[in-house]
Amino acid sequence: MFGLRTATLVAAILLALPLVVLSAPFEPTVHNLERRVNANSNTSNQPNDPGIFPGGKESFKSQGWRVLPPLQGAKIDNTTFTVDDQGSAITTYIDENYDPQKIKRVVIQIHGQYRDAWNQWMYLNLSRSDAASSGGFSPDEVLAVAPMFFALVDVGAYPVDSRNVSNTKSLVWDNNGWGDIKDAIYPVYDKQGKLANPAYTAGPKKSKSSSNKNKRRIQGVSSKEAQQDGPKVSSLDILDTYLNYFSDTKRFPNVNKIVVSGFSMGAQTVNRYVALRTDTSLDKKLYYVMSSPASFMYVTDDRPENIPSNCTDFNDYKYGLKGTMPAYFQRHLDQNDVTTIRNRYLNRAQFYMVGVDDDAITDSSCEGMTQGGGHLNRMNNWVNKALPSIPGNPTPGKLPDTVFFGRIKYVSHDAFGIITSPLGQQFLFLQEFNGQGQNAKGRIVMEHSGDGGTFLPSDAPDQGSSNENNHRSSAVASSISRPSLMALAFTAVMVYIAHSSL
Repeated sequence: MFGLRTATLVAAILLALPLVVLSAPFEPTVHNLERRVNANSNTSNQPNDPGIFPGGKESFKSQGWRVLPPLQGAKIDNTTFTVDDQGSAITTYIDENYDPQKIKRVVIQIHGQYRDAWNQWMYLNLSRSDAASSGGFSPDEVLAVAPMFFALVDVGAYPVDSRNVSNTKSLVWDNNGWGDIKDAIYPVYDKQGKLANPAYTAGPKKSKSSSNKNKRRIQGVSSKEAQQDGPKVSSLDILDTYLNYFSDTKRFPNVNKIVVSGFSMGAQTVNRYVALRTDTSLDKKLYYVMSSPASFMYVTDDRPENIPSNCTDFNDYKYGLKGTMPAYFQRHLDQNDVTTIRNRYLNRAQFYMVGVDDDAITDSSCEGMTQGGGHLNRMNNWVNKALPSIPGNPTPGKLPDTVFFGRIKYVSHDAFGIITSPLGQQFLFLQEFNGQGQNAKGRIVMEHSGDGGTFLPSDAPDQGSSNENNHRSSAVASSISRPSLMALAFTAVMVYIAHSSL
């Protein structure tokens, strides 16, 4: 067995060497392609996407993740970001070595329903390196952070005992409940404060909502009961924890901007956070970046599309402010009246991105359909119809000057394509890097707030150039540098070792 493993490992290294030597694009593999839910454009399956998906998409759907891939340059932190006195913590991919004194910007990137925090960190790292190549900032001045919202089915990715029961203080949710701002179900403690995680099992559950697709229902106890027994912490509480940590001037004396960014379900999380975060003390330091969410939380009864007579819950949470609001909302009830929530949407700095080809409908519920068709249509409706019409808007019928919106050509539902695009680099890294109104040197493709139209997904010297396809293919390939390829080759070997040890 040892000889076979050694031979396979050597083969893996040899296979990785051409990537390092030639800097060639990655070949399509089951790991970096099968995750695509809606491959509705030819760039949905970008061969240059270095995404890692241990076991492939089918394994993820049926069993969850079994391993957290190690990444060169990142560490998997299970202890720093605690949410209670017992030490319950959010697992986080974060830069392995950084000097808090040097950090000027922190970028927190939230994954979608695939819960691939490692890929989000990897995409951030590639985008950061490319954005810094213009000399406007040094990569060691920006801290990349990617939370891992474990689902119950991710047995092995979070530590378990011989019964497959969590034996860790890592926060775990009833599958994708984190995206609906539900509370975590693990860890659980006894009256003496000792770890006492129960033995939950899971079965399939069907739903039209993107947050519930492939979801697995807890058997033997309701999800609500499991949340009540758990640590009473939601994904928004986690974001509060991050903001409290990174805004501490004793730790990070030079941080002037914290970016809270999410893709797909992660963007839904950020959208709800814009509305429901009651603390306004850091508002001047915060950017909220939302890419390709399946739905938005509306703050009026109006919808851009027809409301069927049988869709009586169209304005219930998570699509509106009626019905049963999440526990996070209830914990801040005295500061969450409708007028205050609306004002947060109007006053907070928000950045929206979506692929021009992203017409996928991942939430086909009647509530979701009242907001529009695919991701592109729903974001267009939200930014250009819903936000301008919010009561209290100082510029009625127009977007508040706190909102930026751009569409990225040739990209569908693709985190890699969005995060590494010039527009993504601007919003995440360059925008006001040197203070209010002072962008870092680099590719600033959108000069003013508002609806900026469409942008190329790659490094193009002229955003209006008609030779878009040539720009597209050459720049996406060049976005992965030789050092990055070396790091990815190392990662592939480390993932193999991790799998072999299971």
